[in-house]
Amino acid sequence: ETELLIGAGKLEKQRAGLIAEWGRAAGWTTGEITTQSIMSQIEESSRTAMEGKVRELKRVLDEIRALNKTNSELIEQSLQFVNYSLELMSGPDVGGMTYGANGALGDRQGYKILDQKV
Repeated sequence: ETELLIGAGKLEKQRAGLIAEWGRAAGWTTGEITTQSIMSQIEESSRTAMEGKVRELKRVLDEIRALNKTNSELIEQSLQFVNYSLELMSGPDVGGMTYGANGALGDRQGYKILDQKV
């Protein structure tokens, strides 16, 4: 997976460099380079294929955004659970009541499962 991410990063840098080079040759600034501006400069036969690829890219990006949102929510829930668990283990008075010598309830014996906060 790491190798794929590194490879994808290299391809993205290469793609960005080619687009920037093409944009400079067309006299555009980086902010002016969009899929629409690129499509306006290519032949009709290539434009149709590119439009399909742009639609597919938008669909994939929308799917990735949805997955990222779900992952963020899951991470947040996991962090809340971890914090709750740590609080239970390191919080005050986890112990219970004990009985005194005469059988009456004695002082509450407080102790912690973890003796230090992390």
